[in-house]
Amino acid sequence: MAGSDLDGDEYSVIWDDQMLFSYNEEPMDFSKLVRPPDILKEDEVVREMRRFYVEYVMQDSIGIIANAFLVNSDTFGIASDVCMSIAEKHSQSVDFPKTGQPPKPLVKEWSSRPDGKMIPPERPERWPDFMCKTHEPSYVSTRLVGQLFRRIRLIDDVLTITSTHKAQSEVKVDPLLEYIGWESYENDAVLNLTAYSAHIRALMDNYGIEDEYQLYSGCFCKIRNRISDRDGDDMSQFNTSFIIERKLTNIFMCFRCNFFAEFGDFMFCTEQDDDLRNKDVIERRYCKYPTVEMKRKASAYYIVCYRKAMKEKGERLLSFPWIAWDILADIKKENTMLTSQNTSTIDPLCELASN
Repeated sequence: MAGSDLDGDEYSVIWDDQMLFSYNEEPMDFSKLVRPPDILKEDEVVREMRRFYVEYVMQDSIGIIANAFLVNSDTFGIASDVCMSIAEKHSQSVDFPKTGQPPKPLVKEWSSRPDGKMIPPERPERWPDFMCKTHEPSYVSTRLVGQLFRRIRLIDDVLTITSTHKAQSEVKVDPLLEYIGWESYENDAVLNLTAYSAHIRALMDNYGIEDEYQLYSGCFCKIRNRISDRDGDDMSQFNTSFIIERKLTNIFMCFRCNFFAEFGDFMFCTEQDDDLRNKDVIERRYCKYPTVEMKRKASAYYIVCYRKAMKEKGERLLSFPWIAWDILADIKKENTMLTSQNTSTIDPLCELASN
């Protein structure tokens, strides 16, 4: 951790040992450029202040230098000669308001060292795709940032298309989630769906959340009844988004526990998450060996909810059956193995983004 002056900087603390470096790089020489003081008369001070302000505005290039470093580090690596040169100019640009000594302009042409080694221009000739410079020549970055950018953009495109067409899209019941004998739990599913929908709609109406997609993703286009005007800058557990998340979790877990009540109880029917980091997180517990009756009930929740949504126009709620997500996943795996559709995937979006 470095570079902080503790004036409100925010941190993300990661305890994963695999994210820690096994060594430290040698620091650069960040010695400030020394400029001899100007000897001025008292009546010249204001004029020189104006002149320096104009010079600062004209010479301020820290953003250009920072972008140049990012592009060249993606192409040639952060330890390359061109990046070391840009880093030095970046340091000088940061100190410019204090020292009054601006850095030299970025080099625009290829140059050569005394040993004959060619040095690329500091000012970029083309830009990596993750910088989204659509008006400039670009290339597909092969580094991790580029790979993450394209995967996230793929998911964003899928979500954008889904959001655009969700109102017109047809809801269909997945036959692989139908389980023989689900009808015996149909009445129970109707009652719980009605109660669940009332809780979810009340939460959405209270905070002005437009749809269920925003509620479960936590990405709100607009929201009302915020705790404070600067609520979006609050990273603590006392911002509006966190409160909405906790209320939604409480609703979800209430109905999830109620689902397992007749089979013993939630703790009896579920096991700790396989990931030891989540072993004490009750929301991550799952049912590893669901019974036939559990599958019938989960299937009834799914079919009743989706058949109701098929008849509705406007905003539809589809999250109700997924309070038994682990059991529905088990049903689909079982039915997939019993049909010719064994080439389908359980999580197509994740599989697509991972390839």
